[in-house]
Amino acid sequence: MTSRERHLQIGTRRIGPGEPCYVIAEIGLNHNGSLDIAKQLVDAAIAAGADAVKFQKRKLSETYRQEILDQPRAGEQGLQYIVPLLVEFELSDDDFRALHRYCRSRDTTFMCTPWDRGSVDFLESMELDGYKIGSPDMTNFPLIEHVVATRKPLLISTGMSTEEEIRRTLAYLDDLKADYALFHCVSTYPAAAEEINLRFMETLREWSGRPVGYSGHDTGTAISLAAVAMGARMLERHLTLDRTMRGPDHKASLEPAQFAEQVRAVREVEASLGAPHRWLTRGETLNRRTLSKSLVAATSIAAGTPITRAMIASKSPGLGLSPQFVDRLVGRTLARDLAPDDPFVKTDIDDIEATMTAARPIDLGTPWGIVARFLDLPVLEARFAPQGMHFVEFHVSDRDLDAGAGAYTSGQKPYGLVIHAPEYAHDVLIDLCSADDAQRTLSTARIQNTVDLARALAPHFTLDPVSFPRGPKVVMHVGGMWPKPGGYDVEAATQRLLQELATINSDGVDLLLENLPPYPWYFGGRWFGHIICDAENTVRLCRESGLGLCFDTSHAALECARSGASLQEFAEQVAPYVRHLHVSDGAGVSGEGLQVGEGTVNFVEILPVLMASRPTMIPEIWMGHHEAGAGFQVALQHLTDVHWAGGALQRGTDLASRPDLEALTVSHSATLFTALRAIDANRMGIVFIIDETRRVLGVLTDGDVRHCFVRGFGLHSSVRDVMTREFTFGTLGERPTDLMARLPGRTRLMPILDADRRLVDYANPVHLPEITA
Repeated sequence: MTSRERHLQIGTRRIGPGEPCYVIAEIGLNHNGSLDIAKQLVDAAIAAGADAVKFQKRKLSETYRQEILDQPRAGEQGLQYIVPLLVEFELSDDDFRALHRYCRSRDTTFMCTPWDRGSVDFLESMELDGYKIGSPDMTNFPLIEHVVATRKPLLISTGMSTEEEIRRTLAYLDDLKADYALFHCVSTYPAAAEEINLRFMETLREWSGRPVGYSGHDTGTAISLAAVAMGARMLERHLTLDRTMRGPDHKASLEPAQFAEQVRAVREVEASLGAPHRWLTRGETLNRRTLSKSLVAATSIAAGTPITRAMIASKSPGLGLSPQFVDRLVGRTLARDLAPDDPFVKTDIDDIEATMTAARPIDLGTPWGIVARFLDLPVLEARFAPQGMHFVEFHVSDRDLDAGAGAYTSGQKPYGLVIHAPEYAHDVLIDLCSADDAQRTLSTARIQNTVDLARALAPHFTLDPVSFPRGPKVVMHVGGMWPKPGGYDVEAATQRLLQELATINSDGVDLLLENLPPYPWYFGGRWFGHIICDAENTVRLCRESGLGLCFDTSHAALECARSGASLQEFAEQVAPYVRHLHVSDGAGVSGEGLQVGEGTVNFVEILPVLMASRPTMIPEIWMGHHEAGAGFQVALQHLTDVHWAGGALQRGTDLASRPDLEALTVSHSATLFTALRAIDANRMGIVFIIDETRRVLGVLTDGDVRHCFVRGFGLHSSVRDVMTREFTFGTLGERPTDLMARLPGRTRLMPILDADRRLVDYANPVHLPEITA
């Protein structure tokens, strides 16, 4: 068996890695034979946020021997209790049909556990999306075979079974080519915590390669939440209106309020799991600047003086060289004098010429610029203008607006101009959506001040009519934030915003809206964004205001992480309005402004969509302007790689070419970027991944590369993490005709290996070597 986990589809929901936990409200017999109670339980499950409701169906004459039905009190003690209740609580076929129609009318998935073949046949008449096999029937091959024959997805509980029985059933399911998932389950009612053994879920996943969930019969919610945290893809819990009701399952069930709280907590746990990577949230970044330490001069240090430990101290704020590099600083000499508390910086321990030189020419496929403050411009210009900088984007503060055009003193420039409006008017948030008339009036006035500043500065810059056909660009945050998640009237706020935008005189200026993050940080805390966060509201505002869009890739990625929407589809919807791009990576719901390649944005796929009209672009990396724009430089180089990669994936293959063997190989220590360069050079659409002894460990095709980007890998990921380890290959001594018959897939190329899997040649339609062992 395999440990590679497959997905399962039930109705419109996909179950498995990367998907939300599929929550099933097991109603079972808790309706106590009442159709009305059954409907109330369906309503409670929907209100709680369950993905599906599940019932049980029996034809008792097929489920139990007739003598047990005739005289249940003559059987085992358990039968004496359960059989009379089953008879009493059984819903009629008409009730089941009514329940199924009711669930459809409420747009929720109706599932059922059939206990016999006759029940399966009845349920098939209702066209269910999937079936559940309960723990008592996990070993019931005739019933399993009958359910698998419906070709519907199957969920199977593993309670009451030994490991040997479970493995035997898994083998049987695989022989039947069943589409299934498993539940870890302990079939006692209620189950004690020390009996549950959640770690067995991973064993089931390893044995089956299928999604594994937890079917709980415990009395609380803690164990279910632990199961989700451990990777349960599904969660099934019994739901009851009242735990004191008669019946076998009520005591191990959750009442509606508790069930709803569990679903809420499951989603919170899922959100907290994140990814196996570490990045700084915006809140952490702000706190880091204030609270963390940097290395500073402990005393006056004259230029040329060798630095000793005694000359160095660690103090806040954390804006300079990290104390982790103290040993690299000792013994250095600097070309400048330092006063006490002057900060050391990263370039004090680096080769300055190397850090100021780009590794290769910058080519993003569209005009690019950098972010600056008025005072930063000379240093940043010295670095980026020689590399082809097309414009500068000034992020102005409220004090810059107060000072006016006189605050700019850098003279005439041969490149374009973008101005980003401030987010604060001193201690007031800029919010053109605000219900507070005074705040809204002040906010609109400050945006007008920014537009006026752009007009005043425009004569100092050279505005390329292709990149700046409407004049200098002004980017604004329109507001729509609120300190609470609810209680915000989006429609009313949208109307107020449109009215304010209509009052701004933007003649001679290209005024742009910017899409905003779902959880902005203001006044040291997390707020909630309600306006121009999602694609629908963004498109509406652009369309109804007539304004263009500055699309922020990181903001959009965070919003899509919050909502579950597709970032690619977001980009496609807003692309017609995009005139300017803020490019940085994002991760989770608050990993904002990350370096390109450090988050989850698939730039290779998304940027060609956004750049169709050649908008202007800046790398908006958090703190990217520090160290003479070192962060911007890295981003520009990564974006150059991204632009090249997009072109390489479009160039296709030339299967008639005959590259030499080395052109088809890449070391297992290489990056995805290196492998793609080899694929682009050999024009065969594939490379072989080899180790130091030339053993082929895997292959990587251009199609694999595209899929890697979709899965969240970046150009600088290791090929070992993304290569295909199972591949077709030829061996020494095979005849050319045999090789030709086995050439795989679209690439029509495979490696020829010796007995130790070492690479000795390759085969394709124009190169079929006949090699003897």
